[in-house]
Amino acid sequence: MALAVPVSSWEAHEPALTDAAPVPMRVSHPQLGTIEIWAVPDGMDATDPALVALQQRADAFPAVTAAQTALTSGTAPRVAASTPTADSIPPIPVPSAPAEAPTSTLRGTVAPAPRSAPPSTVAPAESMAPAAASVPAWPARLQAELEALDARTQGEVGVYVLDLATGQQVSHRANEHWYLASMVKVPVALAVLQAVQRGELTLDDPMTVRATDYVDGAGQTNRRGPGQTVTVRFLLEQMIVYSDNTATDMLIRRVGLDTINALAQAHAPSGLEPITTLADVRRRLYGEITPAASELAGSDFLRIRRQPADGDRVRELLRITGAQPAPEAATTLNDAYDRYYATLANAGRLDAFGTLLAHVAQGEVLDATRTAVLLDIMQTVRTGDRRIKAGLPTNARFAHKTGTQRARFCDGGIVFSQQAQGQPLVVVACTRGDASLGRAERTLRGVGEALRESGYFTEQGRS
Repeated sequence: MALAVPVSSWEAHEPALTDAAPVPMRVSHPQLGTIEIWAVPDGMDATDPALVALQQRADAFPAVTAAQTALTSGTAPRVAASTPTADSIPPIPVPSAPAEAPTSTLRGTVAPAPRSAPPSTVAPAESMAPAAASVPAWPARLQAELEALDARTQGEVGVYVLDLATGQQVSHRANEHWYLASMVKVPVALAVLQAVQRGELTLDDPMTVRATDYVDGAGQTNRRGPGQTVTVRFLLEQMIVYSDNTATDMLIRRVGLDTINALAQAHAPSGLEPITTLADVRRRLYGEITPAASELAGSDFLRIRRQPADGDRVRELLRITGAQPAPEAATTLNDAYDRYYATLANAGRLDAFGTLLAHVAQGEVLDATRTAVLLDIMQTVRTGDRRIKAGLPTNARFAHKTGTQRARFCDGGIVFSQQAQGQPLVVVACTRGDASLGRAERTLRGVGEALRESGYFTEQGRS
């Protein structure tokens, strides 16, 4: 019987198995959940119907049998990757099991660039990554494309790209701090799904909308009145797909900010600044105009946001709080935003956020079932069709989350493509300094185009 090991055990047999997995195998098992494995782990029943079905698929890939022979003999020679024959894009791969604790290094990746690194860098894979016959051409080409993109961008752009198959990374200003905006909702989702995984809640659990929960922004939750109930699943989908701020704060209320920030630090240590509630984003922003903004809640944010212009919003803020601007306080919203961004709340390095996404893709944050739930939701995001995704090949899949705030625009996620044989690619990009949404989205689309033009999605460019 052709045997292999779960994806989470690839490190132990890297020389034999890393290149032997062009198309992930997914199977549902009553004890393990949805798993992606190459064979039956020791001690499992080989007659299990689910594993028998897996056997039938595994036999179609000679590399699996060769890898098992190597493991059995202890020689573990390198196995060449076989070529997938499916006409469609393979499903997004789901890792086999969560790690007991976050690992200090990624499989085949490198640590975030130091602060002293130049704006654009191309870093090779570490020695633990599979050996390559030659240095691939795409990283240097991508670096050149990103430098050209930054030169013609009205504001600034930062980009981090990590190929999880080889560990190759490209960094353009990714070691700087960028305001992440709603990309911080990814750690919120991870904390919620970890709680589900631990059995502390379910996606069907109800939550009651409170009058103090409301935060201005997109999504459907603000249409629910105080006292109405919604499910955790509804809130999770609204938060990721539509970037719903009220849904986000309700989920934060459920799992706790300390839990969310601890998770972020565990998987991206020292690279992500403290995450706050979305209501606190507003309080801190308006607090740059008057300290009385610390008392704002719920419908106050909605009334301020409904005002037609910045001056009207400032006046409404002062009317609601009954306060006057503090001495030396910001007098305009633009000034208030600049001061708020300088605090670095909800900010972080793009390489750090990319590391968090890499841990998600590698199954080091959630188990296979919950990873699949999150990636499926992230594929349906409705706020980023004109950003990175628009520049990628049309048959690439992008599980991602966007971020949007004044003069700060982001997009980050995991790319899966048939051309790359289903291996994930992490891409994170942010812009700043230009308040035009249209121009920022064209720049972010340019990141996807630069990746496509680099040759990453071609066999020649990756060799």
